[in-house]
Amino acid sequence: MIWKRIRRLKLSELKHLVRLGISRPLLILPTYRATERTLEFCDGNYGREHHGNSRANAARHALWNYLICKACFEQGISKTEAVNWAEKLTSLHEELAPNSEIARKMDLHNNAVGRKLFLKDSTGNIFKTLLEMAVNSTAVNNISEINPEVDGLVHIEKIKK
Repeated sequence: MIWKRIRRLKLSELKHLVRLGISRPLLILPTYRATERTLEFCDGNYGREHHGNSRANAARHALWNYLICKACFEQGISKTEAVNWAEKLTSLHEELAPNSEIARKMDLHNNAVGRKLFLKDSTGNIFKTLLEMAVNSTAVNNISEINPEVDGLVHIEKIKK
């Protein structure tokens, strides 16, 4: 899945990604492993549902950021550096992904939630925590409903026809 996405990048987008990777080459492998672990967990718990703008997608974005931070921190960098790396990488992903504005804002919010969870340094089970947070995710219909001050997950409410 990751390689499929990389192959679809435009040359300018690929250059941006390569530039980021060159800036911190030792973080590429832990980031890749965190990404794979995130997808395994979400595929196992949510099936295809985590590919939409659902509660499952909200949990996936938060978990992805948390696991990137954790994996990079375990490589010997500071928590601040790990959070900065995760933010740069996942924000770049949102910049390059073809998403609506509300979906992009939702993803950026949930990414930040994952990084905040990492900084809280809780010794609890992050997988269980995010499963519970997904159940309590707040449905939004427009960008103004996404409050960056709120630590909970958000998802886009399906509009009933």
